[in-house]
Amino acid sequence: MHIKQRANANKMVINWAKTKEVVFQRPSLNHFLSSMPLNDIEQVTSARLLGIIFQDKLGFDEHVTSMLKACSQCSYIMKLLRDHKTSLIMFAKVS
Repeated sequence: MHIKQRANANKMVINWAKTKEVVFQRPSLNHFLSSMPLNDIEQVTSARLLGIIFQDKLGFDEHVTSMLKACSQCSYIMKLLRDHKTSLIMFAKVS
């Protein structure tokens, strides 16, 4: 396999359990012949690299959805903390 030879030549170790293959294509093509998957490497439609989700059709809707979900969760936690702080201040004034 070409990948194994290249990795050995560059003294690199590949974690085959985490290695994935994404075949990128232009979104405007209606007919696309997918390449045969490499031996022992799973072919996927999207992959995360340095926190960015890349999709095979060069779209970023999966990445944007992921970011919106993370922002929503952080916003909810901040609201809970704000409300909790307000209730503690009101409790301290009453006591």
